[in-house]
Amino acid sequence: MPGENSTKQNKKRPMGLKARAAKKQKTDEEVTSGGAQVVDDFGDSNTATIMLKDDGEAGNEIDELEGIFSGALEALDADDDPERAITLLRGTIHECDRILRVHDEQQSENETEPLEPRFYYVYGMALFSISELAELEDKI
Repeated sequence: MPGENSTKQNKKRPMGLKARAAKKQKTDEEVTSGGAQVVDDFGDSNTATIMLKDDGEAGNEIDELEGIFSGALEALDADDDPERAITLLRGTIHECDRILRVHDEQQSENETEPLEPRFYYVYGMALFSISELAELEDKI
């Protein structure tokens, strides 16, 4: 019947996971007039929104890592919201761990260059800063 066929064609198929993720990424990422990129991956309270500088290059992970860490230091200095600082420090530590694991996997497969010293500086300072915050919480 011709009427049944047309109703089946008008029905929209649900998007697949890949298409839905691509659509969400387009709507979640904005570029400001200064060339910085606003990243807000999730809307929950445990996720912080940070500004990453856009230098025109494909993102250097260590530069992005420094951006997250500097955001954590700014949140620590502001004393407004210690939870934001803790979230950013945890994010810094998580990213450092991920970068280190990927680097170790690549190094075992073939010879790669060592990570930059500033990577280890950011990783160490993030661990130190979060341990200081934990120590302060224990005293209270």
